[in-house]
Amino acid sequence: MQNFKTKYLGVKSISEQSLLATTKQVKDSATQPSALSSTLSPQFDGVDELVSQEEPVPRSRKELEEEFEMAVDEKFTVLLNDGTEVELCPGGKKRQVTLDNLQEYVELLVSERLSRFDTQMKYIKEGISLILPDSVLFFMTWQDVDMRSTGAKTVDISALKSITVYDTCKEDSPVVVMFWKVFATLNEDQRSKYLKFVWGRSRLPVNLDGLNRKHCIEYFKSRAKDSLPISHTCFFRIDLPDYSSEEILRKRLLYAIEYCGDIDADRAAGDIRPEEE
Repeated sequence: MQNFKTKYLGVKSISEQSLLATTKQVKDSATQPSALSSTLSPQFDGVDELVSQEEPVPRSRKELEEEFEMAVDEKFTVLLNDGTEVELCPGGKKRQVTLDNLQEYVELLVSERLSRFDTQMKYIKEGISLILPDSVLFFMTWQDVDMRSTGAKTVDISALKSITVYDTCKEDSPVVVMFWKVFATLNEDQRSKYLKFVWGRSRLPVNLDGLNRKHCIEYFKSRAKDSLPISHTCFFRIDLPDYSSEEILRKRLLYAIEYCGDIDADRAAGDIRPEEE
C-alpha cells in the first residue's frame, strides 16, 4: 500500500479512512477518467499518471509484428502422432509464420488435423455399414450401435439355452442338468469367460438366428470322472465327463475358464484383452 501511495498518489503517508473515503467519492460522482483528478484532493499529484496507465495504449502495426516475431517461431508444418513432420503447404518447412499469414496457417493446421484420419474413418464406416445400414444408423444411439455390433454385455441363460444342442446326451441328462445349475450361479464376468473358453468371444450376438454353429454340450462317459471339461472353440462346443457333484463341476469349470482362455489353450483368460478395450 505504501508503494502505491508514493508512486501514484504523490504522498508518503495517508490514512486508510481517507483513501476509502476518496474512493467512495469517485464512485458516487461517476466521473469520467479525464475528470478524475479534479474530483480527488489536490494533494494527489499522481492521479493523472494512474489514470493514464489504466487506459489501453495504442500500438502500431510494426510494434505488433515485432512482438509476434519475438513470441512465435513456427513454420508451416505440423507434427503427426508418430513424430513425423508434415508440410501444411508446398515449401512449408521454409515458410515462416507471421502476423500477416497467421490466419492462413491456422486454417491449414485445422484442416490437416481434422482430415488426417479420413482414410481410416472411411474404412471404419464401411465396416459398420456391413452390420448396420447407413439409413438406419442415423436414428440409433451409440448404445444401440454397441449392442448390435458387439452383442449384449450380459449373458442371458435363456438365450444361451435357446441355441444349445446336445450330443450323446439330452437336456434332462444328469450332467446337463448339473451344468445349467452351475452356470446359473456364475457372475457376469465368469459367464463371459465361459463364452470365451468355449467359443473364443465373450458376448452373444443380438441376432442368434444367424449363427453358423450352435452351442453344443457333448457328454463323454469314457473320460475320467471329475476331470476338466474340454472346449472346441472353432465349433462352439464343450465336452463334459461325469461329475460327482455340482460343487466339483463348478470347481473344474471355473479352473478351465480362468486358465484356458485362448483358442490354442496356451494363455489364461486374464491375458486376453477384453473386447470393449
